[in-house]
Amino acid sequence: MFLKINDEWALSSDEHSWIINKWKPSEDKWVQKAWLSTFQNAVTSLARRRIRLSGATTLAEAIKDAEAIKTELTAALDVNIEVENEK
Repeated sequence: MFLKINDEWALSSDEHSWIINKWKPSEDKWVQKAWLSTFQNAVTSLARRRIRLSGATTLAEAIKDAEAIKTELTAALDVNIEVENEK
């Protein structure tokens, strides 16, 4: 399974784990960054990773970034799940 979150991040799976992938434009490919045992752990880990990398310099900015990331993940996963259910 491959669930694209945005142009930079995606979640995928193999028979053993869920994988966080990051797009690497210089190589024109998705690069695997982390392997998690459950879908929930993968989503949580991706959200936390993106918050840490957000560049926020104040608590207010971090909270704003966290809300934006949550909204984006929710929307991306809802769309992907709806598409999967239609197949």
